[in-house]
Amino acid sequence: INPVVTWALLFTNRISVLRFLVYVFSQLVGACVGSGILRSLTPPDLRFGMGCHAVNPQLSLAQGVWAEVIFTFIFIFVVFATAISPFVGKIAPLS
Repeated sequence: INPVVTWALLFTNRISVLRFLVYVFSQLVGACVGSGILRSLTPPDLRFGMGCHAVNPQLSLAQGVWAEVIFTFIFIFVVFATAISPFVGKIAPLS
């Protein structure tokens, strides 16, 4: 899914260290292969800026870091609430 989700699963003791290492390695290799395929399919005149990440010039570095922290927290919260929760697919009692 995403290495940050794998980190969260490791920190909450839902996966072993060995499984964590295999997952992160696989995710990174998959990202490299996927980006290579995307680059090979993209015309050269459209490749400018591909893969470049930077903080918006209107934000300070600290604001960019805090935005990343907050959005990552929201992402992990949603993944845990929807895909990892033991209550997924169960109906909550009315009382």
